[in-house]
Amino acid sequence: MRWTAKSSAGRKRGTHKTS
Repeated sequence: MRWTAKSSAGRKRGTHKTS
């Protein structure tokens, strides 16, 4: 879980775990 903050924004773009 290193993209907790990105999980919210990534879910809207459909991209998770994207560095």
